[in-house]
Amino acid sequence: MELREVVVAYRAGDEEVRRLAETCGRELEKLGSRVLLGPSGREDNPYPVFLESLRHIDVAIVLGGDGSTLGAARHLAPLGVPILAVNVGGHLGFLTQPRELFAHTTQVWERLQTNRFAIERRMMLQAQVVAVDDRMGYPVGCAIASFWPSMKCVSNPAAPIAWPPPSWNWKSTANRSISAMAMV
Repeated sequence: MELREVVVAYRAGDEEVRRLAETCGRELEKLGSRVLLGPSGREDNPYPVFLESLRHIDVAIVLGGDGSTLGAARHLAPLGVPILAVNVGGHLGFLTQPRELFAHTTQVWERLQTNRFAIERRMMLQAQVVAVDDRMGYPVGCAIASFWPSMKCVSNPAAPIAWPPPSWNWKSTANRSISAMAMV
């Protein structure tokens, strides 16, 4: 894999993770990569700047948890950018590699450059809210909203406030996938 243009997104508000991201950035720059770093979180979204600043992103390194990975996937999956997500402080880590993977980051970069990794294709759902009557001011059948739901939106049907309301027609399509990377 070429490492010409790399983005490193890290969990916002975590000083230790920021330092790890900066170390990754320095190491990748020594290899000749153009690297952009940015915090990712509820208040921070680095992806518009990443996408505007780079012509082609070869790989995204995400240092966070499953939430950080989903945030990256919403922006990068439509472009087919592979994501190497490392669980650095997340709770579950279903979508991430273990932190121990980054004990020797220079070995990780060497493995990426020599194509010693696996790509795992993971499905993403795109959801649409569709009008089923005209009381809301939309024509019947009109897509009111289209979005990439978060894991909570998909997995929490027993929430006290349901969105969208049960009277609306809910459609989802699996037309995108996350290119997640796994070190094997």
